[in-house]
Parts: sequence; C-alpha cells; structure tokens
Amino acid sequence: MAGREEESVIRSICDNLDVAIHIVGRDMKIIYANKYWDKLTRGNLQSANMVGKSLYELFPFLLERGVDQEYKQVFETGNPLITEEATEYQGELIHTRTKKLPIKDAHGNVQYVITVIQDITEDAQLRETLHRKLSEISTVLEIDRLLIITPDVDRVVKLATSRVHELLNADRTVFSLFDKSTNVIKPVAVEGLYKRQILALTLKPGDGFTGKVILSRKGAILNDAHLSDIAMEVPDTPPVVESLLCVPLIFKDEVLGALTISRMGEGKHFTDDDLNFCEIIAAQVAIALQNARLHGQLKQLVDERTKELQAAYDNLKALERERREYVSKIMAEVTPTLNIIRDCVSTLLVDKAARQHYDKILNRIRDKLDILAKTINKLTKAEGINK
Repeated sequence: MAGREEESVIRSICDNLDVAIHIVGRDMKIIYANKYWDKLTRGNLQSANMVGKSLYELFPFLLERGVDQEYKQVFETGNPLITEEATEYQGELIHTRTKKLPIKDAHGNVQYVITVIQDITEDAQLRETLHRKLSEISTVLEIDRLLIITPDVDRVVKLATSRVHELLNADRTVFSLFDKSTNVIKPVAVEGLYKRQILALTLKPGDGFTGKVILSRKGAILNDAHLSDIAMEVPDTPPVVESLLCVPLIFKDEVLGALTISRMGEGKHFTDDDLNFCEIIAAQVAIALQNARLHGQLKQLVDERTKELQAAYDNLKALERERREYVSKIMAEVTPTLNIIRDCVSTLLVDKAARQHYDKILNRIRDKLDILAKTINKLTKAEGINK
C-alpha cells in the first residue's frame, strides 16, 4: 500500500512540473508520460494515449533528425545528453531543451531513459526578437554613418535594400523613386526574385499596392496579397502566394518614392514591428535622396558660377591684351618722332647763331620733350613693354 501511495505522490509531482517527462525502455516504448505533454503538444496529444506506444510511432520525424542515435548513445554509454531543438508540430514551431537521463539497474546497466523536455519557445522567441532588434539598430547606425560620409545615394539605397531584405527574410525588396514632374514611379533597386521584370516596371500613383501607398502617403501591410484586388501581378512572372509591406519615402511632406517588400508562401505575414522598422529605413533613404538632390543643385550652381567667373576672367585677359597692344602701338608711333625732334632741338642749341633768338623757346621745347620721354619710359617700364 505504501508503495502505491509513494508512486501516486511521485506521479502527482511529475504531473505538476512545468516540463514534459516520459520514460522509455530499450524497446523505445513509453512506459510513463506526465500531463504536461498535453500542454507541450498544444492539446493535440494526450499523455494517457502515449503509454505503451513507441516514441517513433508518435513522433516519426524524430528518426529523420537522428534522435534514435541519441537514445542509443545514452543506453550504451550511461551518460546523460542535453540538446536544444526547434520542432514544427501541428503547424507551430516549438523550441525545446531536452535532457535524456539514464536509469541504471544494480549492475550499472541502463534499462530506461527518462526524457525531460522543457518548452523554451518563449525564451527562444525573446532571443530572436532581441537579436533582430540589435540587427535593426546596427543597420540604422550603419546607414547613418554612410549618410554622414558620402553623398552617394546609390550606395545608401543598395545598403538599405540588402539589409532590409536580409533582416525581414524577404523574397523580394524594391526601392522605387517617384518623379513628380512626370508623375511616374520607377523601381531603381531590387533584391530577390524577378529583378529584371521589376526594373522594367513603371507605375502611376494609385497603381497596385505601391502606387496606392504613395498616393495615401502612409505605410501599410497587405498580408495574403494574392487574395486581394489591390495588389497587381508583375508582367512576365507567375502568380505567387505572397504578403506585402510598403512604406513611402517622405521628406518634409514631399513623397520621393517607396520601399516595397514581399514574402512568398502561405502564412508568411508581416507585423507592425516590421512596418516600424521599414519606416525608419525609409526615412533615412529619403534623407539620402534629399541630400543627393541638394548636392546636385549645389554642384550645378558652383559649375554655373565657375563658368561665369572663367568667362569674366577670359574677358579681362582679352581687355588687358588689347590695352597692352594699344599702348605698344602708341609707343611705336610716338617714340621715333620724339627722338627726331629732340635731336633737332639739340642741334639747334649747339649752333650759336641759331640759338641767339631761339634758345629760350628751344630749351623749353627740349625740357618738355624730356619730360614726355621720361613719362613714356615710365609707362613702358610699368607696362612691361619693350621698345
């Protein structure tokens, strides 16, 4: 009686543990399973129905994963084994930590193995969420650094496309630009499937999911887009089961383009967290586009002013050249004449008979000519003109 009471107490304790427990013999048939199995299998399997059945009859996928070799190792070595795994069961991904503990007889031989399975799905999801958030922050910082060091918008768009595609497990990621002057939406960067067909597209605001997002100026999620008449098929591509996410690129109330992401397959839906992350990336790319636009405008202005200055400089050089030529021409004409007059005056001054009446006048003429000659010489030296 005491033995049955102890067994009942042990069963009660095991049934109240937050771990799934089962015990198998060497034939891999289950001789005990606690009630937590009901919770671990999300109600799809009752613990009472497990007893007496082979582990691989209940979970045939374990053979594909080599779990039979793990049990063989524990039975043969007598050493416990701890593993972590992710199992898709009844459409849900369940993360578990499994301990296989040997039960030995009096001779040290392993007769049974107790398997303790802890559901760590929430912990795994938290780790995945944390890892993703860190990756998102790293991406944002990386794009920020690139925005600071380069005006090359193509590099920014290429980096953003690659990172978003990777972090969101996308099948296709597209950055499109909106030309307000032509009212045309044109893809400029594509990651993933059907790149050639996507780059050949041209849309108008309101066309397809991307066009409607640009028209509404607000990001949106369209899960199961294949069931909606909002999305449009890409020409020359097969129909696909997909979900879509799209956010506009907006800078100071001006729509510059859009970021559109596709996940293909049933149930591959987007979340609000995905949307929030993409809105941050879209804002960064919008800044890059605006910076590139301003850089282009500034470069154009600098080029125009440079051309104007060059033209003014060329005109100034031409005027200076004409002035020098004009002065040289005057010097060439005046200097010989002045020399002749000066020589004549000097001759007259030497002739005593001639200078009795004209010395005063000639002296004045000679003085004036000397002054004029000196002035011309100074002008010549100042202008760097050779006689």
